[in-house]
Amino acid sequence: MSASGIVEAEVFRSEQVSRLARTSDPASPTKGDAWIRTDIQPTTNSVAALRVQGDSGYLEAPLFDPTATLGQDVYVGQRFVFSDGSEAHLLVTDQGGAVGSPRVVTSSGTEYEAHDDVEVSAIPDTLVDNFEEPLYEDQSKSLSDYYAGDLANYTRQQNTVMEGDYALERNSSDSDFIVSTSGLNYPEPGDVWRYWLQQNGDQNHTHYFGVQDSGSTDNAYDVTVHWNDQEIRLRKRSGGSNTSLDTTGQTITNGNWYEVEIMWETDGTITATLYDDSGSELASVIGSDTDYTDGGIGWSSSGPGSGVVYTDNLRVVGSV
Repeated sequence: MSASGIVEAEVFRSEQVSRLARTSDPASPTKGDAWIRTDIQPTTNSVAALRVQGDSGYLEAPLFDPTATLGQDVYVGQRFVFSDGSEAHLLVTDQGGAVGSPRVVTSSGTEYEAHDDVEVSAIPDTLVDNFEEPLYEDQSKSLSDYYAGDLANYTRQQNTVMEGDYALERNSSDSDFIVSTSGLNYPEPGDVWRYWLQQNGDQNHTHYFGVQDSGSTDNAYDVTVHWNDQEIRLRKRSGGSNTSLDTTGQTITNGNWYEVEIMWETDGTITATLYDDSGSELASVIGSDTDYTDGGIGWSSSGPGSGVVYTDNLRVVGSV
């Protein structure tokens, strides 16, 4: 069994998994969560099963054949940890040899034998877009499946990256944008999220959130790291017009990676903080508005000259 981007793999046996035994399924499992469900009659008419949450339902591996005793059963699992910190589980059982090869049985009835080459990938709910293969190649997706706008100027590339294997590159002298309003997990009030950026040339970097319209930045909030004026800006866009919520001066150096943290409180307070690549806080802006309470995300660059701008790993890191 293989999976791209694995940085750790742990095999565990039944005596470790059994501590997760439950007589009911978790209320809100996330992809990669694993548990033992007892008092059921799953695919092979057994009385317990290992269940693993997938994209749209759980994977199910029956544990105990009615003709086998508990002492005969051996079931093992593999926990994968990916380079982005996410996890996934693939679980199999040989049921004491009573049912043949170890396998995983999905809720739809699809069976995977232990010798099959099964690739496992996990997309946690906290991930918005890290531009990595699990969100793209593994889902048979490209930027155009998630974003609309000036897509010709944006590419996923592997040469200049802060985390993982890919980052978003924008290479143009035009003022352009891309926005996403469906297909990804999107930050909302109560969330705290972070992303990386790097500017090269006379270009500014803008992140949109609370985007209200597909294919447009006319109605949204945005945070701009403004290289030209050496400022951090927090704005509201309404009908295509900008309203400043806060601005502060800050030296921005071409070629340096910076991290932005945005805290969107449920009362409408928005705080954006800029950090350098060592984690030191550089500057922050704060404002308040309650017109938008959900929406998509987007990216934009503009400036008087040509230049390349990079964006990497937008993810939710907490709540407020």
